Amino acid sequence: MGEESDLCFRLLARGHEIRYVPGAVVEHLVDPARLHPRWFFQRAFWTGWSEAMNGLAHRRLRKVAGLLRWHYRLRAFRLPYRPRGEPEAARVRAECERREALGYLLGILRWAPVRGRLVQTEAAG
Repeated sequence: MGEESDLCFRLLARGHEIRYVPGAVVEHLVDPARLHPRWFFQRAFWTGWSEAMNGLAHRRLRKVAGLLRWHYRLRAFRLPYRPRGEPEAARVRAECERREALGYLLGILRWAPVRGRLVQTEAAG
């Protein structure tokens, strides 16, 4: 996950522009298994994880940590939601936000130490 974000970071770093085209149309074939809240919860976690990895690869650590503080902090501490019966859309969305926040936090904890070693190695070389 996060290939599009990584591509955008690389293009911007090379001086290219990224543009939003609101009229663009994309067709997706969706596997019915991806319509269950469990799939959305997993996807949200890995989205947060990928955002942390891409952020650490392309941005300063302060900016990556700032996103954790200002965007994700309140979401990470919500109570978990596990639907029983018919899921409630608002609660599924809130749980996705919570899982994305947790993925982001854990992604930072996992990848920040590696990022630091890579920066030191480049400086030494």
